[in-house]
Amino acid sequence: MMSRWVSWAVVWLVLNACALAPESRHAMPGDRYQQMAADQAWQILERLAGQNARLETFKGQGKVAFTHDGRRQSARAAWAGKQPNALRVTLRGIAGLPLASLAFDGGRLFLKSHGDNQVWTHAASDPSLARMLGADISVNELAALLSGRPPLRSYQYCRAYAPLNADDPMVLNLIQNKQLVQRIFIDRQHRLTAIDMFNSFGYLKYHLDILAHQDIDGFDFYRRWTISKQSQTLVEVDAQQMWANVGIDSHLFNLTIDHAP
Repeated sequence: MMSRWVSWAVVWLVLNACALAPESRHAMPGDRYQQMAADQAWQILERLAGQNARLETFKGQGKVAFTHDGRRQSARAAWAGKQPNALRVTLRGIAGLPLASLAFDGGRLFLKSHGDNQVWTHAASDPSLARMLGADISVNELAALLSGRPPLRSYQYCRAYAPLNADDPMVLNLIQNKQLVQRIFIDRQHRLTAIDMFNSFGYLKYHLDILAHQDIDGFDFYRRWTISKQSQTLVEVDAQQMWANVGIDSHLFNLTIDHAP
């Protein structure tokens, strides 16, 4: 069922994540918003950057779905991670057997097709998953989302806007080299609700929607979230079970070929 996912992984390694078609940037907040003071914006960003700071390791399992060329495919998934950015994700079939795995140890990306018993390796500090997911999200950003942390870009200053209507989200625009690189939406409880991620030319890379949060041992995890682009949902994650600060073997983040006993 997920053999196409494995094929995308191989293509990604060969083509090294070529650029996606650009999409125009979103409009700035309108007359329903007023600009916030700079110190308020810094306080909010500091709180977001420190979210789940005490989380060292995490595990989860649930359902994922991918849409490519209008075709939606779903699978069970299990994942594990270790700060700052080690990650392992395994997709499983109906019988629970592993189909494909992704692992990242901080400097190398591993992709494994369990059916073919083949492993591909790519050296990179933060590789893009554009060819696999259809949206230019990086491994570090994926690890952040699965650990309940907002993926924050580097920025020089922030312009923040408060809604006049209490039901609307607050908006934070992060600016780097006079260019909008990220737009963050947060609710009245200062919880993340959405992100627009832009490339260095100001075009939208992807849109993230956080649909539900869940508290696990005092940590705020993202229970359900989606990645979309050009009004099409590309990735859907339903994290049905999550565990915080659990024991994880570092060998989990290094994929190898299985050898017969």
